Amino acid sequence: MKHLLNNARLILADRIIERGSLEIDNGLISAVHEQPLPPDTPACEDLHGDDLLPGLVEIHTDNLEKHLMPRNGVLWPMLPAVVTHDAQCAAAGITTVFDALAVGDLEGESVRLDTLHTAFAAINLGMEQGVFRANHLFHLRCELAYPGLLQELQPLISHPAVRLVSVMDHTPGQRQYRDIEQYKKYYGKKKVGWNEQTFLQAVSERQHLQQQYAGRHKQAVVELARQHGIPLASHDDTDLSHISEAVLDGVTISEFPTTRAAAQARPPSTACTR
Repeated sequence: MKHLLNNARLILADRIIERGSLEIDNGLISAVHEQPLPPDTPACEDLHGDDLLPGLVEIHTDNLEKHLMPRNGVLWPMLPAVVTHDAQCAAAGITTVFDALAVGDLEGESVRLDTLHTAFAAINLGMEQGVFRANHLFHLRCELAYPGLLQELQPLISHPAVRLVSVMDHTPGQRQYRDIEQYKKYYGKKKVGWNEQTFLQAVSERQHLQQQYAGRHKQAVVELARQHGIPLASHDDTDLSHISEAVLDGVTISEFPTTRAAAQARPPSTACTR
């Protein structure tokens, strides 16, 4: 079946057509016209000059968390939260969304820890029942210093919709939080009742976990991703050693580099920034 989208501002890969039309045949683009077609053309829909562009692909969104816990301590029903998240993605022009689910967290009380498996199951159910507007895939964000990381990851990583795995280290003193004062400023707002003593204790505990688990967990995650043929991303790269380390691990995406040096790094034959 043929369908025509007419009188649109077409945003193409190499140029913009201010007033053009698009032919769709059995769900596939069959022709692009530089001029609008006559309005009485059969099966023709007039877009009145609206922008028409390819659907956006979001490879990392934490948007779902806001719907799972709209207020502190309040968990919303899982499937309605996921459907609302999906609707917002579609409204923003996102047609493929990688739902970024954190596998592990350094916070003792965390919506991420509480909802990982139920969120995974709800997204999977939505895909099976065809209730989503966007195409959903999984991005598993692995917190390397979390003691139970591998136990949580292994039941999930073999799912066919898992298409991206990233390795993260949110330990105070590392990467995004290499400046301890910035870490204190950020988490001090979230932790009611924190004082200097409790802050230093939390930093010490998290640094101990990082020393104990991060290295071997990263090696295990890299191996699991390789076994399942899943692309790897690094997270919050800060200096050139992080980039070099990521390249050796087979990482092809650097998420959110935190310094200009990391963002501009270009190891031979490897794309390290997005």
